[in-house]
Amino acid sequence: MAALETSRQLVVFSLGEEEDGLSITRVQEIIRHAEPRSVASHDPANRGVIVDEVEEVLTLDESSTDPVPGTGADLIEAIAKIGDRLIVLLNPDGIFAGLELAA
Repeated sequence: MAALETSRQLVVFSLGEEEDGLSITRVQEIIRHAEPRSVASHDPANRGVIVDEVEEVLTLDESSTDPVPGTGADLIEAIAKIGDRLIVLLNPDGIFAGLELAA
């Protein structure tokens, strides 16, 4: 019996020349950039994920991903290969873990 293939939706965005992605369930909203303004927060580092441009929202088959080899596995969930594109799937829990420890 063949294994069932699962899929998920990603928000793909660019940071410089690199394409990165987050699971759509981890994105609260996408808004056009405006000049920053103060917000009430106990954590001054809480600004959200500011990116250069949101490229697209796409559905990714799990078979298109490869695990992260060694270093950086706490910051990166996987690498997705879609055609000739490589998209780095970020792990927000790992990225922001240092902020929680510092607080």
